[in-house]
Amino acid sequence: MLRLRLFILLLFFTKIVFAQDNTANLLQELDRTIAQQELYSNQKESKITSLKALIKDKTPELQKQLIYQQLFNEYRLYKSDSALVYARKNVAIATKLKNTRKINQANLDLASIMGTLGMYKEAIDILANPTLDYNTAEKGSYYNINRSIYGYMADYASSKYEKSRYLSFVQKYRDSALLYIKNPSTEYTINQSEALIDKGKYEAAIQQLKISFQTAKSNDPNRAVFAYIISTIYQKKGAVSEQKKWLVLSAISDLQLAKKENISLRNLAFLLYEEGDIDRSYLYIQRSLDDALFCNARLRTYEISKMLPIITGAYQQQNETNKKQLIVFLICLSFLTVILLVALLQLFKQMKRLKVAQKEIHDANQQLVALNLALQTANLALNETNNNLAET
Repeated sequence: MLRLRLFILLLFFTKIVFAQDNTANLLQELDRTIAQQELYSNQKESKITSLKALIKDKTPELQKQLIYQQLFNEYRLYKSDSALVYARKNVAIATKLKNTRKINQANLDLASIMGTLGMYKEAIDILANPTLDYNTAEKGSYYNINRSIYGYMADYASSKYEKSRYLSFVQKYRDSALLYIKNPSTEYTINQSEALIDKGKYEAAIQQLKISFQTAKSNDPNRAVFAYIISTIYQKKGAVSEQKKWLVLSAISDLQLAKKENISLRNLAFLLYEEGDIDRSYLYIQRSLDDALFCNARLRTYEISKMLPIITGAYQQQNETNKKQLIVFLICLSFLTVILLVALLQLFKQMKRLKVAQKEIHDANQQLVALNLALQTANLALNETNNNLAET
C-alpha cells in the first residue's frame, strides 16, 4: 500500500514538473514570437498591399466588392478603423448592386466591426434595421453578432443590474444562434462551449474545444479563440498552470497572425505579475498596449490602462530594488578591491623582502663554498706538512 502511494505521488510530481517545463518552453517561444513581430506585421502589410493593387478605376463593381471583402477580413483583427472603412464601402457597393445577400452580409460585417470599436448603439441600430431580411443561413451570423455585442456590453457594464441584463441577452442570442449555425463549424463550437460553461459542464467544453484547437490550421485566427476559452475554463477550475499554458498558446497564435485585437497576452501579463514574473509581465503588457493602440481597439486600450499602472509600478519598484542591490554590490566589490590591492601590495613587499633574503642566502652560500675550498686547501697543506714532519 505504501509503495502504491509513493508511486502515485512520484507520478503526480513528475506530471507537475513536465507541465512546468512545457509551459516554460512555450513562454520562450512566445518571447521569440514577440521579438519577430516586425516580420509578421510586414507579412500582413504585404498581403494588404497586394490586395489594394488589384483595385483599378475600371475594376467592375462586383469584383471590387470581393476585394473590399477580403480587405475587410484582413483588417478586421489588425486595424479596426481601416476595417470599418472597407465595411462601409462594401455596404455602399452592395446597395448599388441591389444584391440582397451582399447587402445583408455587408451590414452584418459593419455591425460586427462597430461592436469591436465600442460603437454599440450604431451596431444595434444596424442589426435592428427592419429592411434587412435575413435568410436561414444569415440568421446564425445575425444572432452570433448580437451575442458578441451584448457580451462586450456586459464586460464593461457599470453596474450589476446592467451586467445581468446584458448577460440575459447574451444567453438569449446564443441559444438562437445555435438553432441556425451549422454544426460542425467554428461559430457553433464557440457558442456551444460557452453554453456548456454556463451550465458548469467544464470537462465537456474542454474536450470539445481541444478537438477544435488540434484540428484547426495554424493560420486559422479562431485557433487562438479556442485556446483562450479553454484558459478561462481552467481559471474557473482554479488550475493556474493549465490556464497559463493555454493563454500562452493563444497569445502565440494571435501574434503569429499579426492579430492586434487580442486579449490573451494582456491576461497572461497580469497572471505572470501575480506569480512574480515582473519582467515578462511588463514586456507583455507593453506589447498588448502597442497592439491595442495600433488597432485602435478602444476597449482593449481601456482594459490595459487599468492594469498598466500596477504592472509598471511593480516593474519600476523591481528596477529600483535591483539598482539598490547593484549599488550595494558595487560598494562591496570596491571594498573588496581595496582589500585585494592592499593584500597584493603587502604580498609584493614580502616577495621583495624574500628576494633580498634569497640573494643574501645565495651570497652566504657562495662565501661558504669559498671557505670550504680554502679549508680543503689548508687541510691539504697541513697533511703535506705532517707528512714532511713524519719523514723528518
